[in-house]
Amino acid sequence: MNARYDCFCKLSDLLGAQASLSEARRHLHRFPELSFQEKSTAQWVADQLEGWGY
Repeated sequence: MNARYDCFCKLSDLLGAQASLSEARRHLHRFPELSFQEKSTAQWVADQLEGWGY
């Protein structure tokens, strides 16, 4: 595989995370915010990333 694409994964690699990814999508659509006013969304994403070690 070309080193340029090493950071990408295959769809099959995500099957184990399907439930949590679906819940994340539901959460983001459950609490919509206006463009450029996504304060709660930004905080939620930051919390998720921190929880994942980023």
